[in-house]
Amino acid sequence: MPAKQSAIATEAGKFVAEQFFSMKTIEEKVTDPANLQKIMPAIEEHIDDFLRNKLKKEMPFIGMFVGEKTINSMKKVFIAELENLFPKIISSYATNLAKDINVEQLVAQKIGAVPIAEIESAFRRKFSRDLRLAQFISILIGTLIGLVVMLIIIYIK
Repeated sequence: MPAKQSAIATEAGKFVAEQFFSMKTIEEKVTDPANLQKIMPAIEEHIDDFLRNKLKKEMPFIGMFVGEKTINSMKKVFIAELENLFPKIISSYATNLAKDINVEQLVAQKIGAVPIAEIESAFRRKFSRDLRLAQFISILIGTLIGLVVMLIIIYIK
């Protein structure tokens, strides 16, 4: 089995990349406008904190001239700009990420790095009951086939 670990890892990587983990699907999820709307309250909170506290602290002179009405107007402008900008930035980021991440290769490397004994042990822990059941059924079927063959031989003579 250790000799085939590399081939198994490569095939598992290919299977995972094709069947389970599509970078295109992740890009679609990340750039979905509904997901942006989920994070907008947190973004709005940060912008509000920036305009009310950090801006006045970093630039006290500007803070003297910025009132509640100006802060609310600026916040609306910033949020509108971010709503336009975020999908473009995130789409670009997701595209670059998809180019940088080779799922097939990543999975193959991870599987190839795990010792066979560890994989076997984990497999046995998870499926020991199923393996015993399969062994029992195999023994039962083998015995039944053997008895049928023996009966056929006895009756043919």
